[in-house]
Amino acid sequence: MLRPSSRRHPVSRRFLSQTPLDVKLTQAARNAVGTCLGVRADERCTLIVERSMVTLSATFEHALRELGCALTIFRLDAEACADPKVVDEVLTRLRASDASLLISTPEGIPASLRRRVCAETRTRRHAHMPGLTTSMMYQSMRADYREVQRLGERLIGELARGGTLRVRTPRGTDLSVEIEPRFRWHNEGGILRAPGWMNLPAGEVITTPGSVDGVLVPDGGAYDEEAEAFPSSLRMTMRFEGGALVDLDGPTEDTTRLLAILDGAKNGRRVGQVAFGTNLGVLAQVGELLQDLKLPGFHLSFGHSAPELTGAEWESPIECPVLIRKPDVDFGDLPILRGGKYVDRLREPQL
Repeated sequence: MLRPSSRRHPVSRRFLSQTPLDVKLTQAARNAVGTCLGVRADERCTLIVERSMVTLSATFEHALRELGCALTIFRLDAEACADPKVVDEVLTRLRASDASLLISTPEGIPASLRRRVCAETRTRRHAHMPGLTTSMMYQSMRADYREVQRLGERLIGELARGGTLRVRTPRGTDLSVEIEPRFRWHNEGGILRAPGWMNLPAGEVITTPGSVDGVLVPDGGAYDEEAEAFPSSLRMTMRFEGGALVDLDGPTEDTTRLLAILDGAKNGRRVGQVAFGTNLGVLAQVGELLQDLKLPGFHLSFGHSAPELTGAEWESPIECPVLIRKPDVDFGDLPILRGGKYVDRLREPQL
Protein backbone atom coordinates (compact mmCIF):
# COMPACT_ATOMS: atom_id res chain seq x y z
CA MET A 1 0.00 0.00 0.00
CA LEU A 2 0.87 3.65 -0.03
CA ARG A 3 3.53 5.01 2.27
CA PRO A 4 3.88 8.76 1.75
CA SER A 5 6.68 10.35 3.68
CA SER A 6 8.03 13.85 4.13
CA ARG A 7 11.50 14.95 5.14
CA ARG A 8 10.52 14.49 8.79
CA HIS A 9 8.98 11.01 8.48
CA PRO A 10 11.00 8.49 10.58
CA VAL A 11 10.11 5.51 8.35
CA SER A 12 11.67 7.26 5.38
CA ARG A 13 14.83 8.09 7.32
CA ARG A 14 15.24 4.48 8.44
CA PHE A 15 14.65 3.25 4.90
CA LEU A 16 17.33 5.56 3.55
CA SER A 17 19.88 4.82 6.25
CA GLN A 18 19.56 1.06 5.75
CA THR A 19 20.09 1.18 1.99
CA PRO A 20 23.74 1.28 0.80
CA LEU A 21 24.42 3.95 -1.81
CA ASP A 22 26.42 3.49 -5.00
CA VAL A 23 28.66 6.49 -5.77
CA LYS A 24 27.95 6.40 -9.52
CA LEU A 25 24.20 6.15 -8.95
CA THR A 26 24.38 9.06 -6.54
CA GLN A 27 26.20 11.17 -9.14
CA ALA A 28 23.46 10.39 -11.67
CA ALA A 29 20.66 11.24 -9.25
CA ARG A 30 22.30 14.54 -8.31
CA ASN A 31 22.58 15.29 -12.02
CA ALA A 32 18.87 14.59 -12.53
CA VAL A 33 17.53 16.63 -9.62
CA GLY A 34 20.07 19.46 -9.70
CA THR A 35 21.28 19.96 -13.26
CA CYS A 36 18.23 18.69 -15.15
CA LEU A 37 15.30 19.65 -12.94
CA GLY A 38 16.96 22.50 -11.06
CA VAL A 39 15.43 21.67 -7.66
CA ARG A 40 16.22 24.29 -5.01
CA ALA A 41 16.24 24.18 -1.21
CA ASP A 42 13.25 26.55 -0.99
CA GLU A 43 11.02 24.37 -3.19
CA ARG A 44 8.47 21.63 -2.53
CA CYS A 45 9.28 18.40 -4.35
CA THR A 46 7.38 15.12 -4.76
CA LEU A 47 9.09 11.82 -5.57
CA ILE A 48 6.86 9.03 -6.93
CA VAL A 49 8.63 5.70 -7.13
CA GLU A 50 7.64 2.09 -7.67
CA ARG A 51 7.93 0.29 -4.35
CA SER A 52 10.09 -2.55 -5.76
CA MET A 53 12.80 -0.13 -6.96
CA VAL A 54 14.54 0.05 -3.60
CA THR A 55 18.03 1.09 -4.71
CA LEU A 56 16.93 3.83 -7.09
CA SER A 57 14.36 5.10 -4.60
CA ALA A 58 17.04 5.49 -1.91
CA THR A 59 19.47 7.08 -4.35
CA PHE A 60 17.04 9.79 -5.51
CA GLU A 61 15.80 10.35 -1.97
CA HIS A 62 19.39 10.93 -0.86
CA ALA A 63 20.04 13.43 -3.68
CA LEU A 64 16.86 15.38 -2.88
CA ARG A 65 17.52 15.47 0.86
CA GLU A 66 20.99 16.84 0.18
CA LEU A 67 19.34 19.82 -1.49
CA GLY A 68 17.20 20.47 1.59
CA CYS A 69 13.91 20.81 -0.30
CA ALA A 70 10.55 20.03 1.35
CA LEU A 71 10.17 16.44 0.16
CA THR A 72 7.17 14.11 -0.08
CA ILE A 73 7.72 10.52 -1.21
CA PHE A 74 5.10 8.09 -2.51
CA ARG A 75 6.25 4.48 -2.83
CA LEU A 76 3.54 2.81 -4.89
CA ASP A 77 2.63 -0.76 -5.72
CA ALA A 78 -0.19 -2.16 -7.88
CA GLU A 79 -2.68 -2.14 -4.99
CA ALA A 80 -1.98 1.51 -4.20
CA CYS A 81 -2.27 2.59 -7.84
CA ALA A 82 -5.71 0.95 -8.04
CA ASP A 83 -7.01 2.87 -5.01
CA PRO A 84 -8.79 6.12 -6.03
CA LYS A 85 -8.05 7.68 -2.64
CA VAL A 86 -4.34 7.05 -3.07
CA VAL A 87 -4.35 8.43 -6.61
CA ASP A 88 -6.21 11.52 -5.41
CA GLU A 89 -3.68 12.03 -2.60
CA VAL A 90 -0.79 11.79 -5.08
CA LEU A 91 -2.36 14.27 -7.51
CA THR A 92 -3.28 16.67 -4.69
CA ARG A 93 0.30 16.68 -3.46
CA LEU A 94 1.60 17.24 -7.00
CA ARG A 95 -0.60 20.32 -7.39
CA ALA A 96 1.16 21.82 -4.37
CA SER A 97 4.65 20.93 -5.64
CA ASP A 98 7.20 23.02 -7.50
CA ALA A 99 8.98 19.96 -8.90
CA SER A 100 8.38 16.22 -9.14
CA LEU A 101 9.97 13.00 -10.35
CA LEU A 102 8.45 9.63 -11.30
CA ILE A 103 10.58 6.46 -11.40
CA SER A 104 9.16 3.06 -12.28
CA THR A 105 9.40 0.06 -14.53
CA PRO A 106 7.18 0.35 -17.65
CA GLU A 107 4.58 -1.90 -15.99
CA GLY A 108 4.96 -0.94 -12.32
CA ILE A 109 2.95 2.28 -12.30
CA PRO A 110 0.03 2.19 -14.78
CA ALA A 111 0.25 4.34 -17.90
CA SER A 112 -3.07 5.97 -16.97
CA LEU A 113 -1.58 7.36 -13.75
CA ARG A 114 1.69 8.30 -15.44
CA ARG A 115 -0.25 10.33 -18.02
CA ARG A 116 -2.10 12.19 -15.28
CA VAL A 117 1.18 12.98 -13.52
CA CYS A 118 2.49 14.55 -16.75
CA ALA A 119 -0.74 16.28 -17.72
CA GLU A 120 -1.02 18.64 -14.78
CA THR A 121 2.28 20.51 -15.03
CA ARG A 122 1.18 24.09 -15.62
CA THR A 123 2.87 25.19 -12.38
CA ARG A 124 5.29 22.30 -11.83
CA ARG A 125 8.49 20.93 -13.38
CA HIS A 126 8.42 17.16 -13.80
CA ALA A 127 11.11 14.60 -14.66
CA HIS A 128 9.54 11.42 -16.07
CA MET A 129 11.53 8.17 -15.84
CA PRO A 130 9.42 5.06 -16.52
CA GLY A 131 11.79 2.29 -17.58
CA LEU A 132 14.85 3.75 -15.83
CA THR A 133 17.48 1.11 -15.04
CA THR A 134 20.73 0.99 -13.11
CA SER A 135 22.73 0.68 -16.34
CA MET A 136 21.14 3.90 -17.64
CA MET A 137 22.08 5.63 -14.40
CA TYR A 138 25.70 4.59 -14.90
CA GLN A 139 25.85 5.95 -18.46
CA SER A 140 23.22 8.28 -19.96
CA MET A 141 22.09 9.81 -16.64
CA ARG A 142 25.65 10.90 -15.82
CA ALA A 143 26.02 12.88 -19.04
CA ASP A 144 26.88 16.57 -19.08
CA TYR A 145 23.32 17.71 -19.78
CA ARG A 146 24.33 21.32 -20.23
CA GLU A 147 26.41 20.19 -23.20
CA VAL A 148 23.60 17.91 -24.42
CA GLN A 149 21.31 20.95 -24.35
CA ARG A 150 23.80 23.12 -26.22
CA LEU A 151 24.46 20.45 -28.86
CA GLY A 152 20.72 20.26 -29.53
CA GLU A 153 20.53 24.03 -29.84
CA ARG A 154 23.43 24.11 -32.30
CA LEU A 155 21.84 21.36 -34.39
CA ILE A 156 18.49 23.11 -34.53
CA GLY A 157 20.21 26.37 -35.42
CA GLU A 158 21.50 24.73 -38.59
CA LEU A 159 18.50 22.57 -39.47
CA ALA A 160 15.54 24.85 -38.73
CA ARG A 161 15.87 26.75 -42.02
CA GLY A 162 14.87 23.63 -43.94
CA GLY A 163 16.61 21.62 -46.64
CA THR A 164 17.61 18.05 -47.40
CA LEU A 165 19.27 15.54 -45.08
CA ARG A 166 21.21 12.70 -46.70
CA VAL A 167 21.60 9.67 -44.44
CA ARG A 168 23.90 6.75 -45.34
CA THR A 169 25.36 3.74 -43.52
CA PRO A 170 27.80 0.96 -44.46
CA ARG A 171 24.93 -1.57 -44.25
CA GLY A 172 23.04 0.01 -47.13
CA THR A 173 20.89 2.81 -45.73
CA ASP A 174 20.59 5.67 -48.23
CA LEU A 175 17.82 8.13 -47.38
CA SER A 176 16.86 11.59 -48.51
CA VAL A 177 14.89 13.44 -45.82
CA GLU A 178 13.19 16.75 -46.59
CA ILE A 179 13.14 19.15 -43.64
CA GLU A 180 10.39 21.78 -43.82
CA PRO A 181 10.60 25.01 -41.78
CA ARG A 182 6.85 24.88 -41.08
CA PHE A 183 7.48 21.88 -38.79
CA ARG A 184 9.27 22.69 -35.54
CA TRP A 185 12.34 21.00 -34.10
CA HIS A 186 12.10 20.06 -30.43
CA ASN A 187 15.21 19.85 -28.27
CA GLU A 188 14.82 17.36 -25.43
CA GLY A 189 18.18 18.26 -23.98
CA GLY A 190 17.52 17.45 -20.33
CA ILE A 191 17.35 20.97 -18.86
CA LEU A 192 13.96 22.11 -17.54
CA ARG A 193 13.44 25.37 -15.69
CA ALA A 194 9.89 26.38 -16.70
CA PRO A 195 6.71 24.44 -15.85
CA GLY A 196 6.29 21.33 -17.97
CA TRP A 197 7.71 17.83 -18.15
CA MET A 198 10.60 15.98 -19.76
CA ASN A 199 11.71 12.39 -20.19
CA LEU A 200 14.98 11.27 -18.62
CA PRO A 201 17.43 10.08 -19.77
CA ALA A 202 17.30 12.91 -22.30
CA GLY A 203 19.21 13.68 -25.46
CA GLU A 204 17.17 13.95 -28.67
CA VAL A 205 16.13 16.57 -31.18
CA ILE A 206 13.07 15.64 -33.22
CA THR A 207 10.85 16.94 -35.99
CA THR A 208 8.29 15.67 -38.48
CA PRO A 209 9.79 15.33 -41.97
CA GLY A 210 8.31 16.80 -45.11
CA SER A 211 9.15 13.56 -46.86
CA VAL A 212 11.46 10.55 -46.68
CA ASP A 213 12.68 8.68 -49.76
CA GLY A 214 15.13 5.84 -50.25
CA VAL A 215 16.31 2.71 -48.47
CA LEU A 216 16.86 1.99 -44.79
CA VAL A 217 18.46 -1.08 -43.22
CA PRO A 218 17.55 -1.04 -39.49
CA ASP A 219 20.83 -2.50 -38.27
CA GLY A 220 20.35 -0.72 -34.93
CA GLY A 221 16.97 -2.36 -34.37
CA ALA A 222 13.32 -2.09 -35.33
CA TYR A 223 10.75 -2.01 -32.52
CA ASP A 224 7.03 -2.53 -32.17
CA GLU A 225 4.63 -0.20 -30.39
CA GLU A 226 5.47 -1.85 -27.05
CA ALA A 227 9.21 -1.17 -27.57
CA GLU A 228 9.92 -4.87 -28.19
CA ALA A 229 12.65 -5.51 -30.76
CA PHE A 230 12.14 -7.51 -33.94
CA PRO A 231 14.89 -10.17 -33.80
CA SER A 232 15.62 -10.10 -37.53
CA SER A 233 15.79 -6.33 -38.02
CA LEU A 234 19.38 -6.56 -39.30
CA ARG A 235 18.05 -8.55 -42.27
CA MET A 236 15.22 -6.16 -43.09
CA THR A 237 15.25 -3.63 -45.91
CA MET A 238 12.74 -0.78 -45.83
CA ARG A 239 11.89 1.37 -48.87
CA PHE A 240 10.27 4.78 -48.52
CA GLU A 241 8.54 7.12 -50.92
CA GLY A 242 7.06 10.49 -50.02
CA GLY A 243 7.45 9.91 -46.28
CA ALA A 244 5.82 6.48 -46.08
CA LEU A 245 6.94 2.85 -46.14
CA VAL A 246 6.13 1.30 -49.53
CA ASP A 247 8.05 -1.98 -49.33
CA LEU A 248 9.53 -4.18 -46.61
CA ASP A 249 11.82 -7.14 -47.30
CA GLY A 250 13.15 -9.60 -44.74
CA PRO A 251 12.29 -12.73 -42.76
CA THR A 252 8.59 -13.44 -43.17
CA GLU A 253 7.61 -13.76 -39.52
CA ASP A 254 8.94 -10.36 -38.48
CA THR A 255 7.98 -8.46 -41.63
CA THR A 256 4.44 -9.84 -41.50
CA ARG A 257 4.05 -8.80 -37.87
CA LEU A 258 5.50 -5.33 -38.43
CA LEU A 259 3.27 -4.67 -41.45
CA ALA A 260 0.23 -5.85 -39.49
CA ILE A 261 1.04 -3.30 -36.77
CA LEU A 262 1.63 -0.45 -39.23
CA ASP A 263 -1.39 -1.24 -41.42
CA GLY A 264 -3.63 -1.65 -38.38
CA ALA A 265 -3.28 2.01 -37.36
CA LYS A 266 -4.15 5.25 -39.06
CA ASN A 267 -1.00 6.74 -40.64
CA GLY A 268 0.95 3.75 -39.36
CA ARG A 269 3.24 3.56 -42.41
CA ARG A 270 4.06 7.26 -42.34
CA VAL A 271 7.30 8.50 -40.81
CA GLY A 272 6.10 10.53 -37.85
CA GLN A 273 9.47 11.62 -36.52
CA VAL A 274 13.05 11.90 -37.62
CA ALA A 275 15.50 12.46 -34.79
CA PHE A 276 19.11 12.93 -33.79
CA GLY A 277 20.39 11.35 -30.59
CA THR A 278 22.44 13.95 -28.72
CA ASN A 279 23.46 12.37 -25.41
CA LEU A 280 27.25 12.36 -25.58
CA GLY A 281 27.39 10.23 -22.44
CA VAL A 282 26.00 7.22 -24.35
CA LEU A 283 28.91 5.40 -25.97
CA ALA A 284 27.23 2.36 -27.56
CA GLN A 285 23.89 0.61 -27.89
CA VAL A 286 23.06 -1.53 -24.88
CA GLY A 287 19.73 -3.02 -25.96
CA GLU A 288 17.59 -0.67 -23.84
CA LEU A 289 15.55 1.49 -26.20
CA LEU A 290 15.03 4.32 -23.72
CA GLN A 291 18.79 4.91 -23.73
CA ASP A 292 19.68 3.70 -27.24
CA LEU A 293 17.49 6.41 -28.79
CA LYS A 294 19.78 8.98 -27.15
CA LEU A 295 22.99 7.56 -28.63
CA PRO A 296 24.62 10.14 -30.94
CA GLY A 297 23.26 9.30 -34.38
CA PHE A 298 20.07 9.37 -36.44
CA HIS A 299 16.80 7.42 -36.20
CA LEU A 300 13.18 7.63 -37.22
CA SER A 301 9.79 6.43 -35.99
CA PHE A 302 6.70 5.23 -37.76
CA GLY A 303 3.39 6.69 -36.62
CA HIS A 304 3.38 9.19 -33.75
CA SER A 305 4.30 12.65 -35.04
CA ALA A 306 4.32 14.49 -31.66
CA PRO A 307 2.18 17.33 -33.08
CA GLU A 308 2.25 19.26 -29.81
CA LEU A 309 6.02 19.58 -30.23
CA THR A 310 6.55 19.53 -34.00
CA GLY A 311 3.42 21.23 -35.33
CA ALA A 312 2.65 18.18 -37.47
CA GLU A 313 -0.73 18.30 -39.19
CA TRP A 314 -1.53 14.62 -38.69
CA GLU A 315 -1.14 11.99 -35.97
CA SER A 316 -1.11 8.22 -35.39
CA PRO A 317 -1.88 6.11 -32.30
CA ILE A 318 1.29 3.99 -32.62
CA GLU A 319 5.03 4.66 -32.44
CA CYS A 320 7.52 2.15 -33.85
CA PRO A 321 11.16 3.34 -33.70
CA VAL A 322 13.79 2.28 -36.25
CA LEU A 323 17.51 2.71 -35.49
CA ILE A 324 20.61 2.63 -37.66
CA ARG A 325 24.27 2.32 -36.72
CA LYS A 326 27.14 4.72 -37.35
CA PRO A 327 25.53 6.88 -40.04
CA ASP A 328 27.04 9.57 -42.18
CA VAL A 329 24.59 12.48 -42.30
CA ASP A 330 24.84 15.63 -44.40
CA PHE A 331 22.56 18.65 -44.52
CA GLY A 332 23.03 20.00 -48.01
CA ASP A 333 26.79 20.60 -48.22
CA LEU A 334 27.25 20.58 -44.42
CA PRO A 335 28.41 17.39 -42.70
CA ILE A 336 26.52 16.59 -39.49
CA LEU A 337 27.65 13.07 -38.54
CA ARG A 338 30.53 10.90 -39.65
CA GLY A 339 30.37 7.28 -38.56
CA GLY A 340 27.81 8.23 -35.92
CA LYS A 341 29.98 10.99 -34.41
CA TYR A 342 29.18 14.68 -34.59
CA VAL A 343 31.61 16.78 -36.59
CA ASP A 344 33.84 19.15 -34.64
CA ARG A 345 31.91 22.35 -35.33
CA LEU A 346 28.82 20.93 -33.56
CA ARG A 347 30.63 19.70 -30.48
CA GLU A 348 31.65 21.89 -27.56
CA PRO A 349 33.93 24.68 -28.81
CA GLN A 350 37.46 24.34 -27.49
CA LEU A 351 38.61 27.49 -25.69
